[in-house]
Amino acid sequence: MSEGSDGGLDIEGTKDMTRNRSSSVRWMVVVVAVFALVAVACSKQAGAKEGGAVTVQEGPGNAFSFSPSTVTVTKGRTITLDNVSNVPHTFTVTGQGIDLETQPGKTSTVTINLPPGTYPFMCRFHVSLGMKGTLVVR
Repeated sequence: MSEGSDGGLDIEGTKDMTRNRSSSVRWMVVVVAVFALVAVACSKQAGAKEGGAVTVQEGPGNAFSFSPSTVTVTKGRTITLDNVSNVPHTFTVTGQGIDLETQPGKTSTVTINLPPGTYPFMCRFHVSLGMKGTLVVR
């Protein structure tokens, strides 16, 4: 602040400081929100690795994909398949006896009793569109 020509205080500098502080606060809120989202995503992934519930979305946003596309479970765990699209999908681990079809808006479950290892999975209906992923059994 400085003294104005009329002997009063110049508050223009104070307005600029308030504006800058307001911008900084908004920026900090955005940064905190991003960190919170990353923490939630990491905790969901960690929960799956540590034996928590494992859910795989089939066709999120009507895309021909799985989310997550890499699924890590321990032997004996159950995976819930949630078809969030408007077309049927399969969860198929070729040659391992796992081949489930889930209708739009429905869920299916599969218990993974495979030996530890890495297995490719796919949707038989949409593999040509890139609908595939990786199952890791620990």
